[in-house]
Amino acid sequence: MLVLYLPRLHAFLRAKIDAEQRLNESVADLVQSTCRELLQAGPDFTWQGEARFRSWLFTAAVNKVRMRLRSQRTKKRQHDRESAEMEGIVDPRAGLASPSRVAIGSEAGEALYRALDQLKPEQHEVIALARLGELPIPEVARILGRTENAVRTLLSRSLVALSAILDRE
Repeated sequence: MLVLYLPRLHAFLRAKIDAEQRLNESVADLVQSTCRELLQAGPDFTWQGEARFRSWLFTAAVNKVRMRLRSQRTKKRQHDRESAEMEGIVDPRAGLASPSRVAIGSEAGEALYRALDQLKPEQHEVIALARLGELPIPEVARILGRTENAVRTLLSRSLVALSAILDRE
């Protein structure tokens, strides 16, 4: 199941982190790290269906991003204090599809990611969780600490905002 969800996990994490974070964090590294931790926890995992697996996978990915973001902020504070240079990591284009498919989808994908970067953080996050991660609304509500109705409203408004940005481009 993990192998089947790798492309979706990569897309989810690519959309989940913002442009500044992508300068310091490789999406492929996040995917690899998330999968490694889940495989290590494998013996403790009890199969409860695909929806529960998906929730487990994308919740772990969200937690990984939050942990890395906290770590980056700590490093940035240390960097500011020490006036040291921080090295950026380039996000490699890892594709599971043929080169022609990658080329065809690249422009549309980049437009989507640029549009997501223009959204407010909470809009970006709800779209990443509900649409890219395909998590059910109750799970998104739990992760965001909001009611289900609030999540539905936020998701609806976020998709409208995303659509308006894409239309302008």
